[in-house]
Amino acid sequence: MKQSFQKYSLVAVLGAALSMNLTAQAQEVAVGVKTGTLGMGIEVITPLKTDLNGRLGFNYFSLNDSQDLTDIDYDIDITLLTFSALLDWHPFGNSFRLSGGAFYNGNSADVKSKAAGSVDIGNQTFFIGPADQVSGEVDFRKFAPYLGFGWGNNLGDQNKIAISLDFGLMFQGSGNVDLQANGLLASAPGIDAALANEESEAEDEFDAFNYYPVISLGLSYRF
Repeated sequence: MKQSFQKYSLVAVLGAALSMNLTAQAQEVAVGVKTGTLGMGIEVITPLKTDLNGRLGFNYFSLNDSQDLTDIDYDIDITLLTFSALLDWHPFGNSFRLSGGAFYNGNSADVKSKAAGSVDIGNQTFFIGPADQVSGEVDFRKFAPYLGFGWGNNLGDQNKIAISLDFGLMFQGSGNVDLQANGLLASAPGIDAALANEESEAEDEFDAFNYYPVISLGLSYRF
């Protein structure tokens, strides 16, 4: 618990420092909009030094989908929700930048099984009736460090409008899957152990998202 608090505090302190600098240098502020693998976003950019800028951002997107996980068809409601506090270093004094910082990661998914009849759950066969369902949630580590690079810096030249590109990785860890059975299925013999196995198998399928790719295209305006 103490370690998690320290991690969240790091994001809060970095965000607060950037906010105070933004207030102190209000004449040097750019506001941007962006779209990418984290959804639609907005951000505020302010200079910290000649070659160093700070960014505070918010991203959001939602999607309804259907996917097969561990041989069960699920309706999936995906929510992408992140807050970012990043530093951009321009080592060559031009638009190229190296970026680092952290995200508060609220990315998650709600899942509900669509299948009826005989279904394998955790390597055991169960009957899912019309009123039965397997449901649950997938989420990730809330504190997610970020490293990346990109282009764009309308705080460092005479252009008030700038296009930006970002490429990086958000280190969000493996997905945590929590499943439960509803209806008569909840009282079926062996269902708890089967669901535990199903969670473990599903988490293995989410290992590919340990390092979430962050790619975005943005447009900013300097005030």
